[in-house]
Amino acid sequence: MERYLVIGFQPATERISLDSEWAEAAAGALTAVAAVRKYSDVLLAWTPAQMRRMAGLLGAMTPEQIAFNRRSSELEEREFSRGQTARPMVRMVEPQRGPFLVISYNPVTEAVHLDTEWSDSPDAALVSAAGIRRGAHVILALTPEQLQQMAANLENLTADQIARNRRAAEHEEMTFYSELAARR
Repeated sequence: MERYLVIGFQPATERISLDSEWAEAAAGALTAVAAVRKYSDVLLAWTPAQMRRMAGLLGAMTPEQIAFNRRSSELEEREFSRGQTARPMVRMVEPQRGPFLVISYNPVTEAVHLDTEWSDSPDAALVSAAGIRRGAHVILALTPEQLQQMAANLENLTADQIARNRRAAEHEEMTFYSELAARR
């Protein structure tokens, strides 16, 4: 059994969920969280080792490598949208401060995108990625340090803590949707 951080997104309410789960494999972690987060698109399941590896790769990237990845993402999106209504390419110019991993989800293609951005803040990284991934919900922007800290936090969770977190998530879901229904 391994610990997983599972990232989910609820398009209707634009809620992001970060859940911890014990499972034999990523598919088991995704399935367990999907059973609790019934209205979510469950996107990713990462072990602490995978998060650390991603943090190491991201931290080692140069601005030139990130610019190359960005051009590749633009080409990918252009190819996908070929035959659809052409949309203008948006270029955001950001102060060059640091690397971010930007996670986005396209509900049409059901694709999860992991893009790299070199930006001065998480918000700037999100806006920049949104300029490319027009049809996608741009969800999170994480620095290498944040990925490392998340991996350390996940690694230190006990089975009891993960079970308590699951119960809290179940309660959160019930409360949120009953309050939402009451407001309508």
